[in-house]
Amino acid sequence: MAITAEQIRILSNYARMAITVVMGLWLVRIFTGISQDVFTVVALVATSTGMAGMLKEMVRGTMVPELGLALHGKSEVEFEEVFSSAFFLSFVAALFSVAVLSVVLFFLDRFSIPADLFAAAVTLVLTRMASTFVAVLVAPATNLLPVTGNNGLHNIYQTLERLGELCAALAAVSLASGAGAIVEIFAWLSFAAIIAVNMAWAWHGVRISRQKWPRPTMVSLPEVWKMAATVGWNGFVVLAFNFYMRFDLLFVSWYFGLAGAFAFAIASQLLNYMRQLTIGLVQGMDAAIARQVAVERVVTPKTRKFIATTGTMQALVILSAAGFLAVNASAVMALWLGPGFVAGSATASQMVMLFLVMIPGMVARGLSEGWMKVLSGIGEVRAYGPLLLIGSLFNPLAVYALSKWLPADISYLGVAIAFSALMIVSHAVALPLKTSRTLKVPLSELLRPFARPALLAIAATAVSWLVHRYLPWHSAIELLLSAAIFAVAMGIPFARALLRMGRQEKEN
Repeated sequence: MAITAEQIRILSNYARMAITVVMGLWLVRIFTGISQDVFTVVALVATSTGMAGMLKEMVRGTMVPELGLALHGKSEVEFEEVFSSAFFLSFVAALFSVAVLSVVLFFLDRFSIPADLFAAAVTLVLTRMASTFVAVLVAPATNLLPVTGNNGLHNIYQTLERLGELCAALAAVSLASGAGAIVEIFAWLSFAAIIAVNMAWAWHGVRISRQKWPRPTMVSLPEVWKMAATVGWNGFVVLAFNFYMRFDLLFVSWYFGLAGAFAFAIASQLLNYMRQLTIGLVQGMDAAIARQVAVERVVTPKTRKFIATTGTMQALVILSAAGFLAVNASAVMALWLGPGFVAGSATASQMVMLFLVMIPGMVARGLSEGWMKVLSGIGEVRAYGPLLLIGSLFNPLAVYALSKWLPADISYLGVAIAFSALMIVSHAVALPLKTSRTLKVPLSELLRPFARPALLAIAATAVSWLVHRYLPWHSAIELLLSAAIFAVAMGIPFARALLRMGRQEKEN
């Protein structure tokens, strides 16, 4: 049986995700192996520069549906107009990213960065400023790959971008001995790698789509304003999520110091890896939806089947990841961090507790990813963007209040409690209600795909917990057995859903 485009998208997403997660875990191990301060400083700078990097997510969320609708539903001249206008808007966004990072650079001395690492942190911010500018600027060209259905190639370039950072870290450790020097070399080498990958990525996107490079004369101001409005709506979505993780790490660093920031950074990093399981499914889904509705501009019954099948697969992966990590959080962190994780220590206990309290919030976010991609694909980001932003705006107040009110020995959990509570309200309550109204489908239809995966996840988690609790085996064996339990319980239904998606695509 021939593999379909949607199956290629999902399988290549997961191949890329598996490789990049391994590389990400390796990066963390490299930096924590140097010192906790080095890892925390790199994480803090990455969080700060990531605020500008959010622009890339905002631009992508706009460009993929717009370029997809133009390419599949309009003439060649109209597409060229949209493409050129997209580049103009990306140039403005890239300049704005530089402005944002200039503010970060100005206030960098307000963070608890050790003196021997401060100059290296400055270099890291400056190089990330330049690489972010380039990445945002060429986003319309790089996003032509998923728009044209070349998701496999798109994933290869994303993997190469991450590989460049890993190679830069390994080279830096080999070439230097002092912590500051290692971070400096890492900054410059990763900068060169990111620039090279993005330029090749952009060239390949234009070449494979057989489109012309943008021309200033083809820029349409009405089109620019239209896309700018969509970027604004996407901005609400991107800012909403980043307002949790990025703000929370900065708050923890300020309120609890570098030790608290280290514990939160590790917990949130592991949560993000858990979320990648859902991202592997839904990345490119907006482009697929845009192709499906480019002509009719409505969500058809066939598209609703596609949404339901994707929802089942989402629930299977995010709930199995949540169950597995809830049972094995301590063992996973010990295996991941090695000497950086001292079982029974205060920092290790904080890492595990922060992670466990934040799992429900990340599950709520993961289950809602598909709905957001569908709404984005049909050009309805405005239907849910403000809703999510409003929820996230309560985060700073909730984090500060809980950190103050909770007993001193558990005050560090304030940030985790706020995260889960607000995520559940925004993504598990408000968002499905809004999606139901916007798509004009019953709420029960949106939620039904989650029912069976939830039961399977509960059963697998219970069995895994019993194994962990009553069988006195080595932690590595426990992890393997637990993984096998979830693979059997969730993997078989996932494979069936993937095959069903292929059949649905052929029927279309």
